[in-house]
Amino acid sequence: MRIGEEKKHIKIHFEVSDEINVREVFAMIHEDLGYRIIESRSEFPDYILEDKSGRRIRAEVEFKASRFKEHKHSIEECDMIICWYNDWPDCPIEVLELCRFVEEPYSDVSFSEEELNELPNTIKKIEELSKKRDDIFDRLRWIIYDLDEFIRRHDHQTITDQWGYGMGLSCKRIHWTDYSSISVYFDSRGGVIKVKGRLEPDILSSYSREELQQIVDEAKNEGFLVGNIELKPLGINELIVHVEEEKPIFIFRLHNLIEIAGRSSEEIVKMLGSEILKLIDFMESKRLIKVVSEE
Repeated sequence: MRIGEEKKHIKIHFEVSDEINVREVFAMIHEDLGYRIIESRSEFPDYILEDKSGRRIRAEVEFKASRFKEHKHSIEECDMIICWYNDWPDCPIEVLELCRFVEEPYSDVSFSEEELNELPNTIKKIEELSKKRDDIFDRLRWIIYDLDEFIRRHDHQTITDQWGYGMGLSCKRIHWTDYSSISVYFDSRGGVIKVKGRLEPDILSSYSREELQQIVDEAKNEGFLVGNIELKPLGINELIVHVEEEKPIFIFRLHNLIEIAGRSSEEIVKMLGSEILKLIDFMESKRLIKVVSEE
């Protein structure tokens, strides 16, 4: 049953989205609705109230009235449900539905005639662009699949794993630990292809400043950079700080996606595959990874 048939339009300045908000609203307007809060509690029922006639009321707060049943509260121990929406039309006890008395804030939104006229064309353009995006993604995924085969065919000691819905590939040699790996990923949002290998800070900590500089220089000669987790190159002083603080360090190379425009998938796979194998050899020859026997 419902109570409080008379309407009172009280404005609030926040959106009501949960039980806590309902309690906030009731605390603001209970006197206007003719109730006095005798006790506010954390356990069931939430309130002991008194109405204008002096009747004591045990009241439970819910966002929706039906949640009273979901929470398995006892009807015999409660006289009224205070809720924002009453979705329990046959409720055997009183229901105070607060949304009938309160005006929530509306978003200050307006539309121009030009915007609404353009809406059908805008939706059509979005659908066309989505289709074009999906087509490009599918072709990039095929490159990852072919790249997977290329690596395993040219280096039988390397195992691979595809991830990122087929947009990325990680690989490592069989005797590397799980932490050590190299990956290639098509970052469509950034518009780049990322080829990177994660370096072990505790391994780098065993090298002197001069040895670290030599690794950076030799990596550069091979076409790679040493950088942070955001793949930004690190100077030698920054690199040493990262090593001391055990921050993530990567050896990497970035390709702008535009670079592969016009190339065949075979050319792209050969370019990326050869680069990955070169990075695998470099990291292993410079002992920048851990092997299983070293654990």
